[in-house]
Amino acid sequence: KRTERDGSAASASAAVRGQIHLPQGWECWLRVTMWDGGLFQKFLSYFTEIADRQALPRARLGEAEFVVSEILTTPGSHPWAGVTALADLQKRLDEPAPASIALEFCTPASFKLQDDEVELMPLPRLVFGNLASALRALSGEDLVRQVEQYAEGHVRLNPYRLQRRALTLHNQPQLGMVGRVEYRLSDDTPLTRALSLLADLAFYTGVGRKTAQGMGMARRIPTPKKEVV
Repeated sequence: KRTERDGSAASASAAVRGQIHLPQGWECWLRVTMWDGGLFQKFLSYFTEIADRQALPRARLGEAEFVVSEILTTPGSHPWAGVTALADLQKRLDEPAPASIALEFCTPASFKLQDDEVELMPLPRLVFGNLASALRALSGEDLVRQVEQYAEGHVRLNPYRLQRRALTLHNQPQLGMVGRVEYRLSDDTPLTRALSLLADLAFYTGVGRKTAQGMGMARRIPTPKKEVV
């Protein structure tokens, strides 16, 4: 029988190897994002139908089995819960562009370049170009090249709190950046307003490579207040 101290040391060692030790009885949360409204409804109905039979639904991740005690979808029920329609996001196009946009990367984010190279820094062209690609998949509207060119020439990156982290996928470390960044905008144009829409979209699509495997989980946050010296 391990002591609490021994167990903590073992957990820390496992974490370094990309493993997480989950003692029995721990409460965890799993985030699932979907773009298809019909699939979303089927997903929810699966769990509610089991609950109607007075049995708690279960989920298996690898060798770990979890009892699903609660499903949160409405905004405000959990910091990472939410639902929206594309039409609601597109209302950003009718609003004045903000002076800056701040994003928080909560899991390592990185970007695939040509020749299989990987960029860790969330440069404006890479971030907003990637989000424009996600928007194209959702709406069919292709603004990728325009957004990339505009972001590279008119958006300034202010990385005020970034750290390099690794996420282990299939026993391979995947490097990326976590933390907060601010993107300074220079004017109010249709493309600048499109960047505001894309920043909101990041909450649902993630940013960068391997988002379906947990990388690049991001959200828009209030812009930082300027420090007065």
